[in-house]
Amino acid sequence: RDLAVRALGQQRHRPAVAALAGALAEADAAGGREILEALDRIADPAAEPALIRCLGREEDDLRIEAAKVLGRLGTVAAVEPLLACTEGLFTDSDLKRAARAAIDSIQSRLGNADEGRLSLAEPTSRAGGLSLAAGEGQLSLPENGREESASPPPAPHHDAGPP
Repeated sequence: RDLAVRALGQQRHRPAVAALAGALAEADAAGGREILEALDRIADPAAEPALIRCLGREEDDLRIEAAKVLGRLGTVAAVEPLLACTEGLFTDSDLKRAARAAIDSIQSRLGNADEGRLSLAEPTSRAGGLSLAAGEGQLSLPENGREESASPPPAPHHDAGPP
């Protein structure tokens, strides 16, 4: 079985991703390493959900390898599960490093997405939504299905005369 998994990886056989992903959940540590290596070579983003699930396994070496593979082919969907692997007093330090490196790699592929920046997301809900307003330096907040401009308050006016 290990030879077949290795061959699928070497041939970068994309149709095998679903079968390999399913086998990863049931594989022992040695078989899991072979499957992770094959998924890494195939480099198909369809493997991402299985790789994320692998982060929850007990074997730290498999979790570390899954984090490394996610760093090469994962999307923003993998960032939160990877972030969970960077926390905890008893979390393996190698896993923390691999997860942090994977997050950095994924974020670097996103382009200009540094901390503190806004990014575009799919419009699944208008709650908390922002849009561009006509005036410079303004944001619009959607309210009851329509957008209203949220302008900064006017500057206070101070009189020079006596009160």
